[in-house]
Amino acid sequence: MTVQQKLTSITVSPANSTIKVLQQVQFTATALDQFGAPLLTQPKFTWSDNGKGAVSSTGLYTAPRRAGGPWTIGAAASGIKGTAKITVVN
Repeated sequence: MTVQQKLTSITVSPANSTIKVLQQVQFTATALDQFGAPLLTQPKFTWSDNGKGAVSSTGLYTAPRRAGGPWTIGAAASGIKGTAKITVVN
């Protein structure tokens, strides 16, 4: 019997980051199935932030010119979303 993998959650790494103003950090996302195992074929993720700094289509986050946070970075695919937190310091 073969069980089909079904996307049920997304993890984003690193889960919590602290960086300085205008620095960058690379986030990665992993799609997990109903058993918590990584999908054999990872989907294309759509990255988002909550308007603080900027995140590229590959998960590269660039901090804004001012300190603050923690802010949320998100990765989504097929209606499922995973998040991480980032804090920016001087």
